[in-house]
Amino acid sequence: MHPSPPDEASLEILSALGDPAAVLNRAKELAAGGRTQLALHVIDLVALAPGDDPVVVEARAVKAEMCRVRSEEVEPFVSKSCYRSSARLLDQGHISWQDLP
Repeated sequence: MHPSPPDEASLEILSALGDPAAVLNRAKELAAGGRTQLALHVIDLVALAPGDDPVVVEARAVKAEMCRVRSEEVEPFVSKSCYRSSARLLDQGHISWQDLP
């Protein structure tokens, strides 16, 4: 009902993972196996963390590509637009629409 700030929660999740690169690699494996939506859930464990740690930056780039792929997998126009918009935001260095000026 009263969630912690997303940046704070994401940092704690990232620190609990132990090996964020392994999580990133698992997301890549899922995507390569055609399970893009599941891969997006997994990669968010790393990609949503704030900061510029190299594995986090890579996770955001991979997530952007996964969003583009997913936009081609879904049929509803609104869904396609949401995935494309998410990819564009990530490409521009934004984690969320909430951090836009």
